[in-house]
Order: sequence, then structure tokens, then C-alpha cells
Amino acid sequence: MENLGATVNTRGDERSPTPSADGAWLLFSSDGHGGAGGLDLFVARVAPAGEGKGAQGAAPVAGSGNLGFATPTAVPGANTAADEIDAAWLDGGRVLLFSRGEAAAGTARLYLSACDGTAYADVQPWTLSFNVEGGSTHAPVVDASRPADVLVTGSARAPKAGKGDVYRVAAPSLRGRDGCLPPPR
Repeated sequence: MENLGATVNTRGDERSPTPSADGAWLLFSSDGHGGAGGLDLFVARVAPAGEGKGAQGAAPVAGSGNLGFATPTAVPGANTAADEIDAAWLDGGRVLLFSRGEAAAGTARLYLSACDGTAYADVQPWTLSFNVEGGSTHAPVVDASRPADVLVTGSARAPKAGKGDVYRVAAPSLRGRDGCLPPPR
């Protein structure tokens, strides 16, 4: 087991890590990096081997508390006073699918947003029969064995097996632009 270090982990709560498909980025939720309030989405670049030392994109240094991540930055356009968690990248990082809700109340709804070149804009609820206000739909994961599909957790009226179930759903076809990930340093 390996802690990702002080650049990613704070005294707060970090959760829902999602690496990019190319392994260059880590997307996660945190309430310890500032943000808009509650848990917010952040992205940190994985530092290339041999890159300089220090918090800004350091290569792994044993015992240093930094295992090779640049300082996280807030995901532009996604964060609000509510909790944003459980994010997945679609369309090569140009589209974001994430949960927004109140973690303490156990409510969450999936939202979609496409990068407009600078920020994830026009954030809208994903149209699923059970993705409703006050419900609990979360944890989107792109199925690596079937990349056109997304797995989500929620509670549909049918088919229903228990309180919360895992569903396979066709991934949204929304497309975005490049520009929402910070440029490499």
C-alpha cells in the first residue's frame, strides 16, 4: 500500500480517485484543497519521472510526502457549494460525468458537462429514469471492457434487486473541446 502523499492528501477528506485513460492525470474529490464548498473536484498531473523536486510536479522522492503529483487544481466549471464526487472522464477528458448532492444526507444526482475550451460548462443532470432530485445516483465508472458503457450505482423502479444496485448504461454521446485540463508545466 502506498499513500499518494501530501500534494494530493490533506488533513481533510480525499475520495473517489479516477486516473485518466492515459495515466497522465488524477481526478478526485476533496474538501481540503479549498474550492467552492463541501467536497469539490480537483485534478493533479502525474509528474514525469526525473522532473524537478518540490510541490509543483515533483518526481517521487522517498520519505518526502510527495509521490509524483503536481499541485491539484479545481476542475473549472464543475464545483458548487454542494458536494461534487465520483467523477468519470468521457470523450478523452473533454466531458465530465459526476455526482453532485449532499454527502451527509446521502443524496446525489449524476451531472454531465462538456468542456467549452476553458471550463466544463452547461452542467446538466444526466437523463436517466432514476437520476432524480433527492435520489441517490452516483459512482459512474467507464467499463474498460466495454468503453461505450458506463456503470452507475442507483435505485431504479425496475429492474430492482435491492436498495441500491449497479447498472450498465450506454455512455452519453456528449462531446467537448480540449482546454479544461491545466497545461503541462
